[in-house]
Amino acid sequence: MKINISILILLFTLSLPSYTQDQKHLTRVLTYSDFEKKLKPSMAYDTIVAKLGEPSEITGSGLRILVYNLIDSSRVFIGYTTNRILYVRHVDKKHNLLHDLRYNSSQDQFIIKK
Repeated sequence: MKINISILILLFTLSLPSYTQDQKHLTRVLTYSDFEKKLKPSMAYDTIVAKLGEPSEITGSGLRILVYNLIDSSRVFIGYTTNRILYVRHVDKKHNLLHDLRYNSSQDQFIIKK
């Protein structure tokens, strides 16, 4: 009986999302592919957070920029207005641009710039 309970607890623990300590608060472990797969141009802030977790930082004036620190030390910047994602930029730890997605209003989708 004790073994069955231990196994259930272990399975439950393994099914929880992974988290890591990052800049004074917990940040979900993310990779760039999470952003490619989960983001849509017309997402609201609450939907972005529901899919990817709270950003590590929010910056910008007028245009909100959501900053996510990734597990590989790279960062993703999401340029966001009230109801639309304008761009998603992925940079390495030296700030070199790795990926650049831009919103194309005529097609209502992201286009890859790099």
